[in-house]
Amino acid sequence: MHPGHDDDAQFHSQEVVQVRTDTWYKGRVVLVGDAAYCTSPFSGMGVSGSLVGAYVLAGEINRNMGRSRASLYALRQNAAALRQRRRDLG
Repeated sequence: MHPGHDDDAQFHSQEVVQVRTDTWYKGRVVLVGDAAYCTSPFSGMGVSGSLVGAYVLAGEINRNMGRSRASLYALRQNAAALRQRRRDLG
């Protein structure tokens, strides 16, 4: 906190944290986008990451019909590549 702001009623501050997890799914629930593989809370890529993640997951489910673990593994591999490209962009 900056000096003098703790007494200012107009000033608001909140801690930003990022939680990392090894698993993005449990049962039939899958996290995509920032909820699963956000590179930074300030990247501005939340919606596009979610759309790409949903698109890739749908494609992998279609390609691996009846083999959900294979679909989730493929999503994870694709998301890792996407995350690296986002990091490379800065």
